Amino acid sequence: MSDGKDERIRIIAIIFSFFHLLTFGIFLSISVIDLIYYFPVSTGYSASILYTVAWWCILIFVIINYILPMALLSTTSSTGAEFHFVFSNVTVFLNLIALVLCIICYPLFINTSFSGIFPFNDPKWCCVYYLDHPELCPNTDFCPGDPVILYANAQFIIIWIFTGVFFSLGLIHLAINQLIQKSGIVSPPTRDEAINMGLIVSFAYLAIFAYWAAFPLLDTMFINGYPTLGVPPGPGEFVSLRYNYWQWWFVFFLITNIGPPMIFIASISMKPSLIVTSFHFWSSLFTGVVASVCFFVFLVILIFDCNISWSGGSICNSHLWCCNYFSSYWEICGNVTPCTANLYPNSEFIQHFVLSFVMACFAYLMIWLNERMVRYGIYK
Repeated sequence: MSDGKDERIRIIAIIFSFFHLLTFGIFLSISVIDLIYYFPVSTGYSASILYTVAWWCILIFVIINYILPMALLSTTSSTGAEFHFVFSNVTVFLNLIALVLCIICYPLFINTSFSGIFPFNDPKWCCVYYLDHPELCPNTDFCPGDPVILYANAQFIIIWIFTGVFFSLGLIHLAINQLIQKSGIVSPPTRDEAINMGLIVSFAYLAIFAYWAAFPLLDTMFINGYPTLGVPPGPGEFVSLRYNYWQWWFVFFLITNIGPPMIFIASISMKPSLIVTSFHFWSSLFTGVVASVCFFVFLVILIFDCNISWSGGSICNSHLWCCNYFSSYWEICGNVTPCTANLYPNSEFIQHFVLSFVMACFAYLMIWLNERMVRYGIYK
């Protein structure tokens, strides 16, 4: 391809990047900045509601759609083009999930009695549900006027529209990436560049695994002892939910994620071999399937076995679960009187849930990396 055509492709990529950034700026200025994540302190409700699942979803949505146009601007090298290709696929997938979630939330979740801390509720939500959730609503009377009809707030509608917009922009990114790579604007990486690209992916994978092992895994509480030791006549029953409880095993299976990055790091010091290539490929595929299964199991636990009367011992339960259900599970609840508590999934479980998905994505990314190492001559 001629230099003139190469230059035109580069100009198209730059112009589209700035258009994406302009769209992103409009999105921030008319939607995210106006969302409300707090309630009056007078209600006595914890300010930690800022960091709800909805907040984290919006944060991730904002971050990925900012990084994507910046990644397109970095496609001046082969590794930059490869990163943009991977990140474009991830962004398209996540934006599609965001679009589907908005479609599901609109009829089934927004403005319901159990969506009190959701930032997309109608601002008049308390007019209808203040009796159900007095801890969230400072008003104690019905709102004046006719029966109140609740609607999703304008910010939700705007975000819903932009999930579709950013999904479409992601598809255009993939098309531009293919144009850049097939046009020959960027030359194939050298051996050192290809190895460095693989090491960056592997070390990022290991960093996420190390965080998972050091924080949520270490902090996850499985009963393994005498939970009612201090309750007369004591010591109570010995209860073990570690090693012999099915939920524990799906947390344990995530340890397989240490395999693919360590195998890659070890493989680059060996001579190219079909055995090494196959071993890395199949270990990555196995790990990806295991992490995916764990993610869906955690999703089932979140929906059907979390903070419910029958969910005693669930790793999803709030640490204050016994406040509400101690009478039904006297053998695992040390308290013998009720206490006031709003029950939400504990933070360790939420991290297992999210990181199982992230590590599954990295495991599948290692399969893509395996193919690239074969193409660049690092693997046979």
